[in-house]
Amino acid sequence: EVGVAVPRGRWDIDAYLEETRRFRGPVYPGDEIRVTTRVRDVRRSRSNPARGIVTMDVEVSNQHGEMVQSGTDVVMVGARG
Repeated sequence: EVGVAVPRGRWDIDAYLEETRRFRGPVYPGDEIRVTTRVRDVRRSRSNPARGIVTMDVEVSNQHGEMVQSGTDVVMVGARG
């Protein structure tokens, strides 16, 4: 099965502001990968308080549990409240 699971209550991303990656190991055709994303920081946008800036740590592992990629994503989303 190929696809991306999206958790309930997903965000609408307004802008993808930054992405950094470190490639830690090879990935081959037929490998199964798993992406884990953890929210590291959330803050209101200074220029537009109706938006929030979310910083996330990203780890990609293969079917053996070996980390093959890591990095950070920064996105702008609609803020609540």
